[in-house]
Amino acid sequence: ALLSVVEACTARYREDVDFHRAYIDYVRGRYDDALPVFQRLEGDAKYADEAPFYTADIYLKQGRFKEAEQTALRCASRADGPRKAELNRIVGGARYGLGRTAEAMTSLEAYVASTDRPERNALYQLGMCYYDARAFGRAADMLGRVTLAGPDALTQNACLHMGLAFLELEDKTQARMAFG
Repeated sequence: ALLSVVEACTARYREDVDFHRAYIDYVRGRYDDALPVFQRLEGDAKYADEAPFYTADIYLKQGRFKEAEQTALRCASRADGPRKAELNRIVGGARYGLGRTAEAMTSLEAYVASTDRPERNALYQLGMCYYDARAFGRAADMLGRVTLAGPDALTQNACLHMGLAFLELEDKTQARMAFG
């Protein structure tokens, strides 16, 4: 409502209003509404660094992995700090989704190393990258971090692959506990 008042007052703040509306849509999971606005704002000097980040993350959430990777890589060179970490998550997640787990591992490791609270999905993807690379000890450790949040489908998948990793390590006791 307040954004409508600001918008009605002047066209001077049009891009600001559009960005904040798109961000609200993004936070609420209305990606189809937010995406075209972020795409348009990528050409605006004020939002040239922020808009591509949200565009890339929406592509990732929509399963448009190639577009997510390309968009994230395009703006990664200008990013630093927490934004750089999140772009590593997006690139890693996109590469994982494309089945390029060896490449995904590098980006996901950089993401996990640079944040205190990595997203569970990224931890799971990194654990599965380790599993695919036959680094079963690292896979079990990473997948174990996923299971700390409590029971859900991601935890169930993590437990399964953690158990399989322990079997590969010939640790039947830990495997039994993982299969729970």
